[in-house]
Amino acid sequence: MPEQLCLPQSPKLNVGPLSRAFKNTTATYKYYWLLALLQFASQSNSVQVEARQLAISMISLAWYPITYFRLSFGAWDRLGILIDQLQKNHLIQPDLPAQDVVSRLADLAVTDTAVCKQIDSLLRYVPYKFLSPWIPEQNDLALASRSRNYENQCLYSLHEVNDSMVVRFNPHWIEYLTENAKIIQDFVYWNLTQFVQLRNPNVPNIAAKLIKPIARKPLTRQKNFWDFIMNSGQPVRCIYTNQLLQPQDYDLDHFIPWRFVTHDLLWDLMPVNPSINSSKSDKLPDICFLPKLARTQQKAIQIFLNSGRKTNLLDDYLTMGHRAEDIAAMPEDKLVECFRNTMEPMEQFARNMGFEDWNYKEESAQINLLG
Repeated sequence: MPEQLCLPQSPKLNVGPLSRAFKNTTATYKYYWLLALLQFASQSNSVQVEARQLAISMISLAWYPITYFRLSFGAWDRLGILIDQLQKNHLIQPDLPAQDVVSRLADLAVTDTAVCKQIDSLLRYVPYKFLSPWIPEQNDLALASRSRNYENQCLYSLHEVNDSMVVRFNPHWIEYLTENAKIIQDFVYWNLTQFVQLRNPNVPNIAAKLIKPIARKPLTRQKNFWDFIMNSGQPVRCIYTNQLLQPQDYDLDHFIPWRFVTHDLLWDLMPVNPSINSSKSDKLPDICFLPKLARTQQKAIQIFLNSGRKTNLLDDYLTMGHRAEDIAAMPEDKLVECFRNTMEPMEQFARNMGFEDWNYKEESAQINLLG
């Protein structure tokens, strides 16, 4: 994502008010409101949409960062609170695709009056406040009335139709929104990233956690690295079970869960017994396993460096503040300290965000009982 983004200018429109949409923003509503508006404008031939439909889109767009990555939008952010309530009360999966969240919430809005009221609560302020750069009016009813003449070329107008709020796009804005959809989306997410980062100062890679990835990258190169180590004659054991591992018969485990780090750097990946990897999932291991991890990592680096082979995977260790060659030469106490300094703070931050601890003894007992 670029360091700074500006919206494209238009010979027909005053884009300045839209550029100022996120000035003095104290919650995420405006970001997700514009994303919902943009999504509708890009996918529909209509210039009119029921506001509740936009509110449902807002929830679906914010669902993944809140429920899957456990990001905080701030203690008083109504959207984040609402998503937590909906997820817990209706057991909606954290990693459910956005369109499935939309369908589930649309059904609940029809069948559950309480859910309908919760969704509509998002519409008390944001449809009006978003128009304030165009129409500086404190009274919501007066602002809605003035919007119907598209005063100052405002983006949309607000109407009451059959006791429901309806949004009608200013026709002059439709072409601009559709032609510049990707740039506007990047503009929103750039600003949203800054907002969320301030509220999650110790969480890495915020930008990657705001949009659900289409698919996780395969760990082919990392698997090839560990296959080479095992094929070199060096025994590699699972740090949790001490079981001897064989090439092509192990899983790579993110010691600190991927849902927190959102990267596949080599120092966080360890070969483990597949059943253990499955039971550990996105939970946090006891830090007592860290010395084993550090020693296994160091031995693998030493073998690879001594082989004379080349891979830029070893550059991953630079993010720990050391070259791979430095880690290979460290005495054990400094080696363990190096990995502790990197991983212990992340594990504590993840625990503070609600990531669960993994009880190895309980989980391994269950695995043994199952087979």
